[in-house]
Amino acid sequence: KPDDFDANFQVGQILLQRKQWGEAVAHLKDIQKKFPRNIEILNALGWAQLNNQDVDVAFRTWRRGLKLDPKNFSLREALVKGHMFMGRALREKNLFINALVHFKELSKYLPDNDEVHFELGRTYQMKGDARPSYLEYQKALKLNPKHRQARINMSDLKMRR
Repeated sequence: KPDDFDANFQVGQILLQRKQWGEAVAHLKDIQKKFPRNIEILNALGWAQLNNQDVDVAFRTWRRGLKLDPKNFSLREALVKGHMFMGRALREKNLFINALVHFKELSKYLPDNDEVHFELGRTYQMKGDARPSYLEYQKALKLNPKHRQARINMSDLKMRR
């Protein structure tokens, strides 16, 4: 039934579970045309686009959903997880500048999160920028004095001077 939202959304969820990203994107876009203000569809569509290597489009989809419902927890969580995922993945591929873009965008959503500042510090450190790395570790420790790894990495930076 083309007008049955639940059935169509269930098909989209199955495609996501089977990791058929391209088909999921196409199917969810079709549903989204019929229900343009549905946040669940936008969230699922964002994840499908991210996994289909449409990174910028995925983040635009989530931000568009936040414009419709600025306090929606699931969209904010998707944005946070998406930026964290992409930042770490890019950093592992030694694409430090691109990783920093994602972590800095993440710091806009979570300015008082010690883990975000730790990830920024670690990325700067891997890139070879000691001063910004040290400053980010300091911020992480200021927010959470018990952040053990930030303390260890900060002392490593001090010893290498």
